Amino acid sequence: MEKLKCAICNEVIGKKNLWKHLVNVHRWSVVVPPSTTLNTQSPTFSSNGTVANSVKPQKKTPSKTSPDDNLIAWAKKQPVQSQHSKLYQELLKKPLSYLVDEQVRLTTIIKTKKTEVEKELQLKRLVLISRALENLQKQLQKKQKAKLRAKAVADLNRQLGVKSYSSSSDLMDQYRGGKRLVCSGGLPSLGKHK
Repeated sequence: MEKLKCAICNEVIGKKNLWKHLVNVHRWSVVVPPSTTLNTQSPTFSSNGTVANSVKPQKKTPSKTSPDDNLIAWAKKQPVQSQHSKLYQELLKKPLSYLVDEQVRLTTIIKTKKTEVEKELQLKRLVLISRALENLQKQLQKKQKAKLRAKAVADLNRQLGVKSYSSSSDLMDQYRGGKRLVCSGGLPSLGKHK
């Protein structure tokens, strides 16, 4: 039995198991038009080790929005139902990368589900994930804008020669309890208070 090396993960695989490896490990999927039936047999290999009837990448005409984008845009417009508000709040605590991965996973599941009940459940999940992702992205943009604004103000102050008093090491600029630590003319321990 001939062995092949996967170019993606460098794992050695038997010829007959290559298709299963690509589908199971690398999550490859076959896109089948609705009018055709899915061939569940593994692909045939030619003598040189390549897939004889392989699917070669074809040039696609660029479309402005894919069906996934339309589905996600629809999900963002839907309101979060009141019974799902606790779950929505929990999703806001999740990292952004988790929500992006979950959104991709849900869109592929929705496209492959056949029954309306399964699709309806996944669509509700997609609405929650999309809304939480949109909210987190807006928060991230606000934080980035605030950082840029603070950096611009600091740069402008540096150019104008304005000193920031929060980082000063001068004792005259140090306060405790609303009073300066050092008063002009003497230390507070000597009885000189302002």
